[in-house]
Amino acid sequence: MTSLLEGLQRAETQIADSAKRLSRLPAAFTSLLASTTGAGSEPVDVVDISAESIALLQARNVADANIAALKSLNDVQQHLLNIFA
Repeated sequence: MTSLLEGLQRAETQIADSAKRLSRLPAAFTSLLASTTGAGSEPVDVVDISAESIALLQARNVADANIAALKSLNDVQQHLLNIFA
């Protein structure tokens, strides 16, 4: 059960990390616009939307799998309790 909860925590961390990177998207777009118009010499901060989308989907799949496993574990425990009650 501990490993299932750790899996959920890893998925939560992965989602938070991806959200942080995606939150830089407006700044990356502004920086990219400035660099293409020659208005500034700021470095372009690239946010790979495809990679972040994949990371979010993977995190969702990990979370879904861990939740399903926890539900199954709960069902087994409930069944055992019913047998011994």
